[in-house]
Amino acid sequence: SAADGGAEGEEEAPANGEHLSGMQMDIAITSLEPEEFDPRAFAEAVDIAPKLPATFHAMIKSSKWKERKEVLDEASTLLSSTLKIKDSPELAELSRALATCIAKDANINCVMVAANCLESLAKGLGSPFSKYREATVPLMLQRLKERKANVTDAIGASLDAIFELKIFAFGPVFFCLTLQQVTLADIIPDLEPSLKDKNPQVKEGTLKFLGRALATATTPIPPAQIKPMAET
Repeated sequence: SAADGGAEGEEEAPANGEHLSGMQMDIAITSLEPEEFDPRAFAEAVDIAPKLPATFHAMIKSSKWKERKEVLDEASTLLSSTLKIKDSPELAELSRALATCIAKDANINCVMVAANCLESLAKGLGSPFSKYREATVPLMLQRLKERKANVTDAIGASLDAIFELKIFAFGPVFFCLTLQQVTLADIIPDLEPSLKDKNPQVKEGTLKFLGRALATATTPIPPAQIKPMAET
C-alpha cells in the first residue's frame, strides 16, 4: 500500500551506487556469497586505448587475411586479459571496426577473432558499451548467414555479452545490486531487420539470440512491441 511502501511505482535509488535516473533497468540483489560477486564490480578500470596495436585500424583493412588476423589476435589478447576496461572515445571506432570485420571479412578465422574481441570488450567495459549497441548488433546479425557453427557460436557469444551488460551499484553494508543495462525494449529494434531477412540462416540465428534474451531478461517485451514481433 502507499502507506506501507510509499507512492506506487517509486523506487529508492541504491545508496552509494551509480546515478540511475532515466535508465530503464531492473534491480536484482545478488547472493551475499562473495564467490558469486562478479570480480569486475571491484576491479580498477584500465585504459586499453594506448595499448592497442598502433597499426590496428590500418592492418584490419589489409588485403592479406593473415595480417588482419595477426592484429586481431593482438587486440584479443589485450582485451581478454583486461578484467575491467575504462571507457574512452577511441572505443567507439574500435567497436565499429570489429563489428564491420564480423559482417564483411571474407575469412572466417578473422570473423571469429573479431567476435571474441567484441565479447571481451563488452564484458570488460560493461554498461558504457550500451551506447555502441546500435552500431554493432545489426552488423553482427548480418553474419549469422554463416553455416559453420563455430562462427555463429562466436558471434552468438558476443551478442549475448552485449545483451547481458550489467552495471553494479553498492547499497548499505553487504548489498551489491546488479542492474540490467540493456532491456528487450532496447534490443528488439536492432533485431527487426534481421528477422525480416531473406536469408533463412540470418532469421534462424536472430531468433535463437532472441530466445536466449527472453530467457535471461528481467523485464517482459513491452505490449506495443509484441504485435509487430509476432507478425515478423
